[in-house]
Amino acid sequence: MNTFSLTIPFVFYRYRLKLGSYTGNAQDALSHHKDMFFSTFDRDNDKETRNCAIICHGGWWYNACYNANLNGLWSDKADKGPVWLWAKHKEGVSFSEMKIRRVRSPVSA
Repeated sequence: MNTFSLTIPFVFYRYRLKLGSYTGNAQDALSHHKDMFFSTFDRDNDKETRNCAIICHGGWWYNACYNANLNGLWSDKADKGPVWLWAKHKEGVSFSEMKIRRVRSPVSA
């Protein structure tokens, strides 16, 4: 018999988005999502009264709801995603890539 278990229930892993400083030539649409917890259709962690993961067709670090959404339903419509806020309007993108790394907390003295 195969079994699967976690020492700590999955519900405790909410995956908060921590961001460093931004440099680049694209508008910083991600800072709107800073310190948000990852939301999915069954884990609504955003600030919107409705569930943004359902509305926007994918899990993300939604605030209310998004300025950037790289996990939305692939579509040619800007209201579905992936989407990035450009100069005050949301525009669909044809390619997205995220680079994520673990950040260790500083040790207290």
